[in-house]
Amino acid sequence: MTERASLPPDVIVASVMICGLPKLVGHRLLVSASDSVWEPLAELPDEIQRHLTDEVGNPPQGNPPRLYAGAVQIADTNALEEVKKLGAFACFRAVHDRFAGHVQTCPPSAIYAFLQGGFVHLGWDICVGNGWVSASTEGDFPLDGLSGRIEPECQHLFNEWSLLGSLDDARHYCELNDQWLPSDAPWYPVSVCVDERSYGSLEALRQF
Repeated sequence: MTERASLPPDVIVASVMICGLPKLVGHRLLVSASDSVWEPLAELPDEIQRHLTDEVGNPPQGNPPRLYAGAVQIADTNALEEVKKLGAFACFRAVHDRFAGHVQTCPPSAIYAFLQGGFVHLGWDICVGNGWVSASTEGDFPLDGLSGRIEPECQHLFNEWSLLGSLDDARHYCELNDQWLPSDAPWYPVSVCVDERSYGSLEALRQF
């Protein structure tokens, strides 16, 4: 088990997913910044949705109005209590400020600053573009995000959440993918965080 960590310095929360149970692969949970790996809820209940916006701050659209659970922002802190009641998980994606323009979101910085002390950093994913596309599904990466398989010689790089434990390793794979797919560059590290309640539930699930 890796040591519990707070939100890394010099990153900002840029987006949130409301997810169901992650896959369990051996003794690891398959957690990711990508909605192709850690699947969001198929539909957000109204009790949660009323406390959320889309990634750029718009309220639910359509008839009936609906948000996509894989790309939201917390509009008020009551959202986390409703997520808890449902038994779901809030996954916060945080990036270094210089990559904020690439993700093209409008996070409510005051709310996330208020919540920051309760965030638990699980590890690092790497993504590209503004759709949270992970290298584990679309890039050159030693972990297959769909099966959870890790190349044997790279097992030591990943923690119990199937995330990179080191920012240096995340940067290394960003550089490799920038070279391999220069037309898609830049790839960037994403700190995958959860709130304290979600962390406790994930720990209980992993140790079950």
